[in-house]
Amino acid sequence: MHIEKLEIGGFGKLKDVSICLSKGLNVIYGANESGKSTLQLFIKAMFYGLKGGRTSRDGTPPPLKKYRPWTGEEYRGAIHYKLDNGQAYRVERNFGSGSVKVFDSSFSDITGSFDLSRDRGPLFAERHLGMSEECFERTVFVEQLETRLDDSGRKELLNRLTNITQTGFDDISFRKAQEALKEALKINVGTEKTSVRPLDRINARLKELETLKAELENKRKRLISMEEDRVRTASLAEKLKNKRMILEKIRDLLEIRKKLVAGERILEKLKTLALEADSVNNALEEIRRAIDEAATCRMKFSGFASYDEDHIEQLTIEFDRLQNLIRTNEKLRLEIEEKKDLISGMEKELKNAGVFSALGADAENYVSALKKEIENLKEQLNGYDCERIRQSLKDAQKSLVPVYVGIAFSAVFVLIFLGYALAVRTGWGANSAYAASILSSGVFIFSLFRKARLSRKISQLTGMEKMFLESARSIEESISKRQQELDSILLKAGAESVEDFLGKRALYNKSVQTVNNLYSELYRLENSVSENNRSIEDINGKLALKLYECGVLSGTDGLVREEDVIAFKNGVRSFRMLTHQLETADERRKNLKTQLERIYMTSSEVAGFELNSVAALKAAVCQTEGDITKLKSKLDECVKDILEACEAYPDEEDFKGIPERYSNQDVERAEKLLREACARNEEDLKNAVLRLKELEVLLEGFQDDDSIQKAEEEIERLQLSKRRLEDIAFSLKTAMDVLTEASLEIQRQFAPALNQRMNYIASRITGGRYKDTRADNDLYIRTLSPETGEVVSVSMLSGGTVDQMYLAMRLSAAEIINMGGESLPIVLDEAFSQYDDDRARHTIEYLAELSFQRQVLLFTCKAREVEIIKEICGNGANYVFL
Repeated sequence: MHIEKLEIGGFGKLKDVSICLSKGLNVIYGANESGKSTLQLFIKAMFYGLKGGRTSRDGTPPPLKKYRPWTGEEYRGAIHYKLDNGQAYRVERNFGSGSVKVFDSSFSDITGSFDLSRDRGPLFAERHLGMSEECFERTVFVEQLETRLDDSGRKELLNRLTNITQTGFDDISFRKAQEALKEALKINVGTEKTSVRPLDRINARLKELETLKAELENKRKRLISMEEDRVRTASLAEKLKNKRMILEKIRDLLEIRKKLVAGERILEKLKTLALEADSVNNALEEIRRAIDEAATCRMKFSGFASYDEDHIEQLTIEFDRLQNLIRTNEKLRLEIEEKKDLISGMEKELKNAGVFSALGADAENYVSALKKEIENLKEQLNGYDCERIRQSLKDAQKSLVPVYVGIAFSAVFVLIFLGYALAVRTGWGANSAYAASILSSGVFIFSLFRKARLSRKISQLTGMEKMFLESARSIEESISKRQQELDSILLKAGAESVEDFLGKRALYNKSVQTVNNLYSELYRLENSVSENNRSIEDINGKLALKLYECGVLSGTDGLVREEDVIAFKNGVRSFRMLTHQLETADERRKNLKTQLERIYMTSSEVAGFELNSVAALKAAVCQTEGDITKLKSKLDECVKDILEACEAYPDEEDFKGIPERYSNQDVERAEKLLREACARNEEDLKNAVLRLKELEVLLEGFQDDDSIQKAEEEIERLQLSKRRLEDIAFSLKTAMDVLTEASLEIQRQFAPALNQRMNYIASRITGGRYKDTRADNDLYIRTLSPETGEVVSVSMLSGGTVDQMYLAMRLSAAEIINMGGESLPIVLDEAFSQYDDDRARHTIEYLAELSFQRQVLLFTCKAREVEIIKEICGNGANYVFL
């Protein structure tokens, strides 16, 4: 089950409070006196109610009065919880009127479905939680400073475990059954210590009747001696009466001895308490002086009050950053100087190669273009084939000679044939002359045509030759001009060729680029130095201001030094250390004060009156010593009176050594002997008186009657009753033996499971230091010492470890008791008060793991525990701040 919500109308100092709880780990945090313990008690009160009654002797009111609202609010509250099967319930309880209402998830009133108690109302908690209030307090409900179990707590828890393991109900008690059987045996039968129970009376009466019967049978024989017997009996009765008086005096003696023993015990306790109180008071004064000294010392470091380890770490980081920046600047400055030297050297080299700078940035392209242009012109020049044109011109001119010859011959032939034609006309062969004339004309015309064509060709070739020559001259001039320019550039550059020039130019450009890169890098480095200087100034200013504010520096000028940072660290840590010492000392002072008040309270209970100072305690010791002296005087007087009374019977064995017999025994043994002696004496006196009366009656006049028959009938009836009572006694004793053996067997059954679980939990919460922890049949815890390997009682360990071991027992016992039932919440109030950080961390880690199985409510005023829980669980826990 788990608790979902608490609503408090009024309970102690709490009023109008509503708290929601998660199913897992819940941390209820608040300062002392904030109401944490009251809230924890409210949870138990909602389940089991509050006990009323009278105010105790020390003035402590009963819970019902103690938690009445301080400011008059209605004394009531409500709780919401859900069982493991998912069923949800709301319980409203008015502590003032005593009314209780139980509602289910539909808000139906189911109060009447539970058994009712006159004091607490409906017993819903016993049914839903599966355990009584006593078992609840000794397992899952751990109040402040009550982790450990005393003898009564161990016996109660042992009985509860036995009952739960065997019957499934912690209120069906073997111990109660045993007590009931003993009481039945005592009431119905009697024991060896009883004298007035039924079997005792029957035995006494049988003895009387058997004696009476024997006397009746022999009374005639003893009639003569009856008077003598009466005298003896009268004397015996008188002696027994005197002995009773002596025994009464012995009872007074024993009362005085009891008071004396009690007084001596009180005196011994008061002396021990006085010494303890004196020691605690001295320690308290010493711790007060230590607090004053620490407070005075802490005032010297008051300037560091607002700083902690985080500030130290932050300041150290900033100082390291400052130092890194300074070292970085030193390195940067060295690097700047190196680069300046490198630039200076390279600039000297570039100055020697200044021709490249004069040639311009595009010199290599220009030189390459000149070279390319010269090559192109040369190729173009090579394209002009003037020789071929000249050859063609010569060939054409040569071809013109035959043409001219042909023309001449044709003209001659024409003239010849014309003359011949004239002759023919005159009578010479006219046809042949015409034919020859036509042929000559044709040759002449062909020769003219051939001449005209060759003339054109010659003219064209002559023009081409002229054009080619002019172009070639122009190209040659261009080549010469460009070659001169190229040679001039190469000469200036000291290069033997264009390729050499380009190589040197490339080296020059690379050097120029390197210088430019160096200038860029130099600029970047100088900017970095400037930025670092600004950061150094800013960081140093902040550090100096902080150190000035806490008093380490007298001003904010100058560079912060490492010794200043060390002084700051020492100051913060000294203040924190002194603060911790003060807190520890104050806690110690409170503990000592509480211890002293507890001693006063115990002393008051022992003395029977209020003692509130060491002086009063010492006065009580003196007073008790005086009372003991008076009691011893009374004891001597009482012994004297008894001796005087016994002197009247010097020959009687019963009266010899009576004072020594009761004075030398311890009081309880002496009282037992006195009770037995008184019982015997009373029985003897009773018998003697009865016998005396019988003898007197018999002596007055004896008559035969049916007394013997009546005695026999009564004896037979009493023997039958005796056998019946003896059978009852045998049955009751047998039942007690069987019940005792069964109880021991049950303990042997649950002990391994309890030890196995407790050993696991103890190992977890002690960080594996104690790996074998067990509880014996009486629930006394022992463990293997990791130092010696020996089995030791946990009472030999430190207070924090003892608390851890008993917490492990409570948790394991709760698991066994709830086995198969509800997984009840674990409620812890300041359970880690004696734990160091490691113990607290290991225990919280286990509780965080346990919270996945059952709800855990952890009440604490320690910020340390809250921080550990946040570190382990983060947002996985529910935090409630009061």
